[in-house]
Amino acid sequence: MNPWPTAFTAWRGRPLKVWRARVATGGGMPGTLLIVDDDGITVAAGEGAVLLTEVQQEGARVLPAAEFARGRRLKTGERLGEAHAGG
Repeated sequence: MNPWPTAFTAWRGRPLKVWRARVATGGGMPGTLLIVDDDGITVAAGEGAVLLTEVQQEGARVLPAAEFARGRRLKTGERLGEAHAGG
């Protein structure tokens, strides 16, 4: 069974589905990656933050967020939800 509803955003102009997340501490410009570590990807949510723990990029399988981040070399300061110039 798939959890429903799921959340969506974009990463470098491509859809990114969020399968699992939980409340985290932090804040800043919504969508900004605050922490990328073995727990997952902590993203600012305006007032507070969320820790993404499972994500799925379009056309790919569901991955632990930490594995997704390592494989795509995500860095703090990047933003989700924005188009990416230059691929």
